Amino acid sequence: MRFPTTVLALVAATAFGYTKCPPGEVPSGDSCQASPAGTFSVGGLPYATNCPAGTSSAATGASDPSTCTPCDPGTYSSSGSVSCTACGAGTFSYGGQSSCTNCPAGTSSSATGATSSDTCGACDPGTYSTSGAATCTQCSAGTYSPGGQSSCVNCAAGTFSTATGAASADTCTPCDAGSYSSSGSSSCTQCSSGTFSMGGASSCAYCPSGTSSSEVGASSFAACQNCDPGTYAYSGSATCTQCAAGTYSTGGQNSCTNCPSGTSSSVAGATNLSACALCDPGTYSFSGSATCTPCAAGTYSTGGQNSCTNCPSGTSSQDTQATSIAACNYCAAGTYAFSGSSTCTPCSNGQISGPGQSQCYNN
Repeated sequence: MRFPTTVLALVAATAFGYTKCPPGEVPSGDSCQASPAGTFSVGGLPYATNCPAGTSSAATGASDPSTCTPCDPGTYSSSGSVSCTACGAGTFSYGGQSSCTNCPAGTSSSATGATSSDTCGACDPGTYSTSGAATCTQCSAGTYSPGGQSSCVNCAAGTFSTATGAASADTCTPCDAGSYSSSGSSSCTQCSSGTFSMGGASSCAYCPSGTSSSEVGASSFAACQNCDPGTYAYSGSATCTQCAAGTYSTGGQNSCTNCPSGTSSSVAGATNLSACALCDPGTYSFSGSATCTPCAAGTYSTGGQNSCTNCPSGTSSQDTQATSIAACNYCAAGTYAFSGSSTCTPCSNGQISGPGQSQCYNN
């Protein structure tokens, strides 16, 4: 059987699973239709090709890329565009671009469809802009700009400015005495108690150790008063702190002095060494003690000691708070004691000792 020529052509055209169409057309089921606007078809393919970015085509049924016309200056397009889009404010295009170019930082442009960077005007003094800005932004208080800048410059630490849109550092005023500021400040902050500033400062200075100041906004070192006897202060203190029991201060100190070992003081706020009384016999103390501690059994103290003395080997004492070696009694025969013993220990079976011995011996 012989098939008509048109049928044979259709069979051949669909041999690859799609209808082969002539240039300017694309398959649509078993038939062909004109390639859409923004595309072109060279024929024989199952799809149309997009016009490249930076071009456009309003024509349908286009058969080659020559129908894709470059975008005019001031416009742009993405791939497959029917028309080109005007550049927004803050951007420009020289033509044939896939996107518009931002105006540089420090410039701005309110124009749409701009064709060159000539439309990007430098920001006026007192303003700034980031890249692609339609307008320049006014500098905030505490900053300034001489113009054409991508950001405003901070007023230096120790100065401030309340002005917005400032054009130079001349608007940055030094902080008054008794205050300070960090970089870019719109106001100065008062110095807190325990500190002072003589003006134009980025931070307040601490009152030295041994002094204090309750004044807020102090303008000189004169506000820092020496601590009274019986008190002390660390650097930057608003008040002086009373010395604890067992310590004293003669004034103007950064810490209180401990009463010496062998003495104690129960008085808080003591002003001199005379407050530190010698420990009584039978007691002892470490440095900085508020009270003296009684000696344990097996020890004694004659007074003013930093530790109690052990009863000698071969003696013992059950007395607490013993005041002399006289409290240490010799061990009886048949017993022994090490130094500092409260009782004498009987010798083991088969061992003997004489009076006042530190050990027993085999019989």
